[in-house]
Amino acid sequence: MKYSAMFLVALLGGLAGAGATAMYFGTGSRAMRVHTEEVAGLRAELLTLGHRIEAVETRQRSTSAASDEDSTVPTTIPEELLEAARSAARDVATNLSQQRESSDTDATLERKTALARAIDQVRAPHEDTRRNGIRRLRRMFASEASAEVIPALADGSALVRMEAATYFEYLWDPAALQPLVNLMYGQDESIAEQALDALCKSGQEEAIAKLQEYYLAGPALKLALEAGKALEENHSTAAVPEGVQRFRDALKSAKPDERRLGLAGVGRWGDAATDEWRVRELAADADGSVRAEAQRTLVAWGQ
Repeated sequence: MKYSAMFLVALLGGLAGAGATAMYFGTGSRAMRVHTEEVAGLRAELLTLGHRIEAVETRQRSTSAASDEDSTVPTTIPEELLEAARSAARDVATNLSQQRESSDTDATLERKTALARAIDQVRAPHEDTRRNGIRRLRRMFASEASAEVIPALADGSALVRMEAATYFEYLWDPAALQPLVNLMYGQDESIAEQALDALCKSGQEEAIAKLQEYYLAGPALKLALEAGKALEENHSTAAVPEGVQRFRDALKSAKPDERRLGLAGVGRWGDAATDEWRVRELAADADGSVRAEAQRTLVAWGQ
């Protein structure tokens, strides 16, 4: 087999350099410290072999006539040098492969240890510890631990329930569907809204059906408004026209907040031709927030 000296030197140097680079980026810092000297030694050996090959070529060229067509004369490299180079390159490849496997194993063990620690926190007696454990699982994207978080949706602490609902916003589990629905119908408005967000983000048919039920008949008008927006986000608006009526009814409420929410719903899903007169009446409402919402609706309709 014939090679030019410069080609082989570049090839061997490149192999050594690539090995060092892969060592730096492909392994953990602990593995890198253990094997750096060995890889550096292999790299030096490869470069030395390259220089020896170049020296052999130089001696052979000195005894050969130069070709008129090509000033670079391919020469035959001694087989023992080529085999030594191949052996060194194989050593580098084997070394790096072993380090990658070791690094992967270390990372897996570290994750298992962190996962076990977080699960222990979720089971702890103190609410702050339980909440921190759930948050750690979410940040680890530990979907495999969802069964440990589901009971927390019924925790006695509102903070823990909120954290658990947030976990399922990012890491959906169908088994959490009913506990989240229970929270959505609960008394704590902020937790109910977080549970609604988790159902919305799941995009699952069963979850969207629960949002539609709430939009049409859920007890809290504010959350019904959010449920309607969630249906839009999931391109499931078949029930939206039917649900507008509850917002029209809210325009007559004695409570300013309900009149304002009614305007928000009518403005979003109502019909200007049908509902304009209702909105104009509330543009003169005694409550400033209601008047402002009525004006926003009329502007949005171009009135």
